[in-house]
Amino acid sequence: MPGISVYEKSLAKDKVKEQARFRIVTLQPVVAALRFLTYDRDHGARAPSCKDFAAAQQEIDRRCPAFVSPKGSTSKTWLEQTLWVEAPALETLKQTLLFSIMIDSATDGGQALLVDQAEKLLLSLLDWVKRAGDAKFIPDKDKKIISRAQAVQWWHEHIAAERAGAHTDSGAKLRRKMQKFALLVQKELGEGVAESPDVVAETFALLLTLGHGESDARRLLDAATASGKKFKDVESLVHAVYQQRHL
Repeated sequence: MPGISVYEKSLAKDKVKEQARFRIVTLQPVVAALRFLTYDRDHGARAPSCKDFAAAQQEIDRRCPAFVSPKGSTSKTWLEQTLWVEAPALETLKQTLLFSIMIDSATDGGQALLVDQAEKLLLSLLDWVKRAGDAKFIPDKDKKIISRAQAVQWWHEHIAAERAGAHTDSGAKLRRKMQKFALLVQKELGEGVAESPDVVAETFALLLTLGHGESDARRLLDAATASGKKFKDVESLVHAVYQQRHL
């Protein structure tokens, strides 16, 4: 019977004929002695001959002597196949995902989603992933596996639905600001700043949805476009904005 340690519980699941792999995800940093588990599985510093690997295997065997998986795998196999991931704080991860959704929606042939739209999309996506995780391969194979084609179709359908339903007061207000800013861009900065004033205007709108005030968003864009470099899309201009901000 497996014990209470992460090692014993995970190795006890090594029952199938395929090679089992293990992943540990924590918000806390990994202790120095196990830092090598954060490297890619084929990294040279993870070889069994390495000092850290040998020391970890010796300590595991001391604490859990003679423990093996149902198909005979030992601590050596567990150390070789375990990847330890240090995840960011949940709020940081959420903000990163929301930012990615808004960036991708702006580069998907239309206006960037607002923050509340992106949050709705993120919650819907997480719900889909959770239902897939909870489903059993038998008898719900189709629910268990999410194909790339399904994910792409889901993305396009939900983006279109959010844009179609964006006729809210806040959305209308944002569009008016975008139109006004696009005219200012064309008049004051000219065509040399970007491939199209729309790129700058859409980036301006995205900065507003991310919480920047109008004057701050314009200041950030002025700084990013001061060199006269051309930006072909919203994503490249947003990256320039935040790179400039951290100089």
